[in-house]
Amino acid sequence: MNEELENVLYSSPPKNQGENTIVVEPELSVVGIIFAVLAWLNLIVGVFHALADIHYFERLEITCYLIGSSLFLFAVASCLKFLAKISSRMGRIMRAVEK
Repeated sequence: MNEELENVLYSSPPKNQGENTIVVEPELSVVGIIFAVLAWLNLIVGVFHALADIHYFERLEITCYLIGSSLFLFAVASCLKFLAKISSRMGRIMRAVEK
């Protein structure tokens, strides 16, 4: 059974009877992409806020909050993308074990 799992994980893409490559579903996290887009928008707003208030350092903490929260959103997005990749691979393993 270990050889079968290794073949599934490390083999070239599967082919059907006509020797055409079967497309495997992509490892995609829609929620991760949404978080990444929100992080980019938050970062852009933070940079524009910093440029607008370059002479007024009293409101600099709002800029720090915006940039810091965008970094947090980037971290969440990368974790969600990583979890989607793990989930996809675990699904392939489970399908191989069922066979």
